[in-house]
Amino acid sequence: MLRNPEEADSTERALVGAVMADSSLMGRIRGRLEPSSFSCSELGVAWSAIQKLWDNGDSVDLLSVSGKLTNMGLLNAAGGIGFLSSLLDSGGDGE
Repeated sequence: MLRNPEEADSTERALVGAVMADSSLMGRIRGRLEPSSFSCSELGVAWSAIQKLWDNGDSVDLLSVSGKLTNMGLLNAAGGIGFLSSLLDSGGDGE
């Protein structure tokens, strides 16, 4: 269990970023997390789009996630493209 909000936020950002960098990770974690599992509402919204893409057999990456969020009318609720892009820096390189 994570002990503080800063640690949770960092870990959650890294997880979402890692999935966007390597969607094969979804095969191991799908069903273990729901959008409500995230302490940051923007990450929960992004996770919802990731789940929908994965469940439909679509690719999961920055472009597809931002496109899905745009189609859902939720890109701003997910923090915008800048926030989503920053997640790749959080998780895409294993930090």
